[in-house]
Amino acid sequence: MLKLVDQTLQELGLMPGGAVSRYTINITAGESLAISVFVSDTLFFQVKASEFMDLGAQYEAYCRAWEDFQALVPHPLGLVAREGWSIMVTEGKHHVMADSADLLPVARDRAPALARQLFGYFEASARRAGQHPLIDATGRFENELAAHFSAGALARVASYWIEQSRQAGIDAMARVPQHGDFVFNNLASSNGQLVIFDWEDYGRCGLPGLDIFTLCLSLLEEDLDGVRAMTDPAQGMGSPVDNLIRRACEIQSISLPMFRRLVPFYLLVFLYLKRNYGVPVQHRLEALLLQLTPPTVVASQATVLGHATGSR
Repeated sequence: MLKLVDQTLQELGLMPGGAVSRYTINITAGESLAISVFVSDTLFFQVKASEFMDLGAQYEAYCRAWEDFQALVPHPLGLVAREGWSIMVTEGKHHVMADSADLLPVARDRAPALARQLFGYFEASARRAGQHPLIDATGRFENELAAHFSAGALARVASYWIEQSRQAGIDAMARVPQHGDFVFNNLASSNGQLVIFDWEDYGRCGLPGLDIFTLCLSLLEEDLDGVRAMTDPAQGMGSPVDNLIRRACEIQSISLPMFRRLVPFYLLVFLYLKRNYGVPVQHRLEALLLQLTPPTVVASQATVLGHATGSR
């Protein structure tokens, strides 16, 4: 496999023949290999390789993200199909992981440099409303979401929150391309510049506010009380995460009441986008969603599941 990686880098003109590389390899939950290839102390590349899936759509998402946010995105450098493998190469970025304190505004007019760059991302994202070619403003994603959950263990819970979101008026919201996995662990600092990783899902969902929610969810470490506070202004008022929500929603022209009302729906959407990831992640998100759902809806879901179990 590593020989294939070296051949790919040479084919793309990124590494001279005969160069000796060092590698760090990770196996991800999405049935692919994530490989850091160090050509020298200053030059390295990130390689994603899979023999189970074509990475073409993911590479296209990276390229689109690079076009939209060049300062924030590792440069996509090439996609090669070789010996049954799909191999995607992006620029390596020397970085340190962001500290939560670097991303949270102390007050409206006082924020660390990375937090200001983060708000710059939200501002640039808002300017791209309706511009992403994969986003269907007629609600295609919501229909895809409903179909996915319709026959599963969360069918009634999902149906409830999809209907609640439509009643809240999401169909009238201008679609804005979302990162799709905009969590704390995907944000870092490279020489003082904010860098954002893992753009494979960019543009799959255009629901405004999703990136704000997923970032805050991760900053809160998926704490139930913290998530509840996102839905209730009286609980979170004045906290650093609440300050972030208020400023980001203002930048993206999302009303705070709308954002708070959509929190459970954001959670459902994130659960859908994470469906191919590890089971523990899905179970944590499911548990949070059930805690936010009215007991009568959860009870009706349990009744349906009980009948289904008894009929087998």
